[in-house]
Amino acid sequence: MNDLARPRKKVVRLVLAPAILVVLGTVVALLSGVFPGSLFGLGASGDDEYLEQAEEVLSWTDACNALRVAEFGELAGLPGEPETVVESSPTSYTDFGPTMKCIIEYDAIDCETSEPEINGTSWIEVVVTPWRTGDLALGQYEAVLGGYGDSGDRYDTHFDSLSVPWGEGEVFVSQRLSDIDIRNAAAVAISDFYVVEIGIEAEGKNCTPSMEELANLLTDEYMPMLHDSIESRIS
Repeated sequence: MNDLARPRKKVVRLVLAPAILVVLGTVVALLSGVFPGSLFGLGASGDDEYLEQAEEVLSWTDACNALRVAEFGELAGLPGEPETVVESSPTSYTDFGPTMKCIIEYDAIDCETSEPEINGTSWIEVVVTPWRTGDLALGQYEAVLGGYGDSGDRYDTHFDSLSVPWGEGEVFVSQRLSDIDIRNAAAVAISDFYVVEIGIEAEGKNCTPSMEELANLLTDEYMPMLHDSIESRIS
């Protein structure tokens, strides 16, 4: 993520899924126009069954509120008030990875002493990519999902699978990179015409919930809430 203001986190977060999302979304969209119906199971490029809904989602100017990101921070027990680092959405649809995005950050603390960690930061990142067809969304979902799990750059361990209200989805944690002071969890999901990616890094000594509990919160609490929030806004 090159648009973040904190140099210490910039290097760590270059491998995060939303950065991959934009690149892969662009490649999928471009190639679907060249090879309609043949790449990643994509359908004919002229089928715009969800274009109106995609335009509506991308018109929302309050991405962080629409995606209820701070509410996830409360569920995760992150202390204090978050700082909004990124809140963006294009005004209209294009085939070049049309994303709505929110990133919020919290100061990390030592949970035993309630003292701030020097240069410590916890963050939540939520990215939604709506597409004009369900096949385009599915193609991007499958491509992005390939960056997770055993071969993933960051979230290397599968934790759980998502179902209703989502079409499908997966939740991951990072056993490889996590330690006692950093807890990582992520999710990727699809619903009809849009794909979502969520990442959370909770930093701070001696803190709860655990990484596994954060992943459970994603599965059982935030993901259903996020789906309901998006769907309730689509006319």
